[in-house]
Amino acid sequence: MRVRSALAAVSVGLLSVALSSGHAHAAPTHGGQNVSGAGAIAAQDEAAAPVWPHVSGPADCNVSLCVHSANVGVDYEVWAEFRVNVTKGRFHIWGPRLDVTTPESPWRAGQNTRRYRGHGSGRVCAEGWSYSGGRWHSLGQSCVATK
Repeated sequence: MRVRSALAAVSVGLLSVALSSGHAHAAPTHGGQNVSGAGAIAAQDEAAAPVWPHVSGPADCNVSLCVHSANVGVDYEVWAEFRVNVTKGRFHIWGPRLDVTTPESPWRAGQNTRRYRGHGSGRVCAEGWSYSGGRWHSLGQSCVATK
């Protein structure tokens, strides 16, 4: 019981810090990961929010990136993350009634994009891109099925 109380106190403390620092976002994050606003990152709007309870659906990863999803009624939410640090990168995310490209920016390994909402069922994919040597390089793609 002491462990649960301690964990709850830490969670509340982290949430309070995030909310008071102005770096909280309305969208939940995946897997309890959060990204502090300590470092100035161009994709701050894309950064993960503090820990919120949510239900995740299918996920798929390759060596460089992961795509995650959650069913929300007849809609779905999808978000992606690089598994490696990327100096300048972006994601292309697409699926039923969804086709978006995130802003170009630096990405830390494990930093989630914002959640994007699509409608319907089918295959949802994310492809990661990294800019180096004067050109864009694909870091592969991962896909999940939504219901």
